[in-house]
Amino acid sequence: MIMKKTNKRPDSKKTLVRILCLALATLFVLVTILTAWPSLVGAQAYSYTADRLIRVGLNFGASAVSSVAFTSQSGFDIGTFDSESRVFTSVASSDSTALVASCAENGTINITTPEWASVYSHTSAGSPVCVRARGDNAEIGVGANTYTGFVELTFIGGAMRVVSVVYLEDYIRGVVASEVYNSWPAEALKSQAVVARSFTLHNGTKHKSDGFDICDKPHCQAYTGVGKCVEAIDAAVRDTRGVIVAYEGKPALTTYHSSSGDTTESASSAWGSVPEAYPYLSSVNVGFNETENYVNGKWSYTVSASELTDYINSKEDYAGILKGDVQTIECERKDGSDYVYKLTVSDAFGNEIVVEKSTHVRNFITKYCKSACFTISSHTTVKAADQKDLILDSGNMYVISAQGEQNLSAMSTDIEVLTSSGLKTIPHTGERVFTIAGEGYGHGVGLSQYGAMTLAERGHDYTYILGLYYPGTQIVDYATLGL
Repeated sequence: MIMKKTNKRPDSKKTLVRILCLALATLFVLVTILTAWPSLVGAQAYSYTADRLIRVGLNFGASAVSSVAFTSQSGFDIGTFDSESRVFTSVASSDSTALVASCAENGTINITTPEWASVYSHTSAGSPVCVRARGDNAEIGVGANTYTGFVELTFIGGAMRVVSVVYLEDYIRGVVASEVYNSWPAEALKSQAVVARSFTLHNGTKHKSDGFDICDKPHCQAYTGVGKCVEAIDAAVRDTRGVIVAYEGKPALTTYHSSSGDTTESASSAWGSVPEAYPYLSSVNVGFNETENYVNGKWSYTVSASELTDYINSKEDYAGILKGDVQTIECERKDGSDYVYKLTVSDAFGNEIVVEKSTHVRNFITKYCKSACFTISSHTTVKAADQKDLILDSGNMYVISAQGEQNLSAMSTDIEVLTSSGLKTIPHTGERVFTIAGEGYGHGVGLSQYGAMTLAERGHDYTYILGLYYPGTQIVDYATLGL
């Protein structure tokens, strides 16, 4: 019998080749996946669970943008946010310190480096894509401002809505830094922190139809991020963490304004609400005039009848009502308030405009007033011999002329007046002017920021200040209200 010799070496080589091919194929697949899904390269989910989140509209509606620039010293994560689980899930990341998001007509939001290297393209128009600075509550630059949290971008109506999603306490830091000076006394800063927090929780659904909670404009509260925050502001927010003004177990409507003289305005006179709706937003006399030495404390504007008429006619709601120059302006006040509740403007033909509620009055002639706490006087402009305009109180000014006693408001021709330097001629001009003189800045309802500063300088703490401006309210931790 002849035995055949068996050689297994060729089979071993085939097996080794198969293993190498399989390894190469696996590596190829992994590389493909890593290239297609950059979220698997360094990006990770981030949980926002430590505090209440606030969604702040930065650009929306008419102010929505086609592009926005971001900066971060730690790089970026791009992803989605699950509002139920509060988890930010990354879909891409970048080590770049700057990114640009821009939208195309088809609704795609492209995120690139400044050199146009693509980082991520979001093709789901109407659904948001989010950008955050990498790191625990790291700061992200958005345009000229700096924020914490993340920024949400949504393609709506041909442009991007930009929303800052931020922890409540970080948002309050930004509001305080935007609303008042960081050099103010600590108790004044604490007062601002508490009213800002209360206002936010009371108005949490003010912009619900716009897709966020509250906006960064004076319409809600000024908010330019945390870039202006200093230790004094951080300490004020930290020392009042969670504290709000409450009324009947709910966050109070803690409206506030810059300054208001010695008396604030009531909500019912300002906006027409029934007094029972906001009894703590009543008119309060603080016992001193806070505007004496402050910017915008006391002010006055002088305007000619023709200029005032042109200004009123330029307003869409009042255009064409007055057929001639303003002849008279009458002011009415309500319940002893210093604020004008009703303004009646008339021309020489009997046409008139009536504006009610002090906030509407202020908005009606906002070019010539800083608050509705004002008086209006009427004058006649005359010219002296050197042709300089002199504004005199025409209703009470009389002169002895060559023609006898003359009331300036009744002048129909030039008159001659004997002065120490001889006979002078005052030519008749017929131009009526109005002087609007007042004090304070803003609607005047609730806390006065300059008033709080003055009270803090006098040694009062923030609880006293808030109790004065919001009578009948309580200072509580909002956690106790079950919010």
